[in-house]
Amino acid sequence: MLFAKYKGALDQSQSDKRTWQQVGVLASLTSCVLAATLMVIGKGTEKTIIAPPVVSKTFWVDGDQISPEYVEQMADYFAGLALSANPNNVKYRQQLLLQYVAPGAYGALKSELEYASDKLIRDGASQAFFPANIHVNKTEANLKGRLITTIGDKVTSEKAVNYSIKFKYDSGKLYVDKFQLLDRIGDNVTDQAAQ
Repeated sequence: MLFAKYKGALDQSQSDKRTWQQVGVLASLTSCVLAATLMVIGKGTEKTIIAPPVVSKTFWVDGDQISPEYVEQMADYFAGLALSANPNNVKYRQQLLLQYVAPGAYGALKSELEYASDKLIRDGASQAFFPANIHVNKTEANLKGRLITTIGDKVTSEKAVNYSIKFKYDSGKLYVDKFQLLDRIGDNVTDQAAQ
């Protein structure tokens, strides 16, 4: 009799256990289906706000789209890294910029930056770029401004210049794909040190 009583309690316990396991499996399946549905419905509607090292304007990234303000801010930052330096920090600034260069453009841009940094170090010169205008067209920015070179306290060159930075946006990251001097606009104040 005692055996039958414990067997009945054991059977009831196993039945309750199976019921709770079924409820757990059903709840898991329901949550997986709901999560998958939300991912499909919500795909492409997420807008991510990203901040560059120095923020002067807000901007957004939405899927594979980026705001012109993002391109503008990053172009200003990268131009500063590439064009404003002195013999003490030029190699460090070059390394910072190279972290953001697209793999296909890395070799050529690294060679150009090394040539320019070696010249700056050899001449003992400092250089500063002051952008006056940045025009953005999709993933390209054209920067017009003044490039001033000094040796000691003497300005050796002051030029109005126009640079282009083309970007590649891939997997949530903006890469420099091309960085080039388009032209020197011509109003040279002095030009004793070749650029």
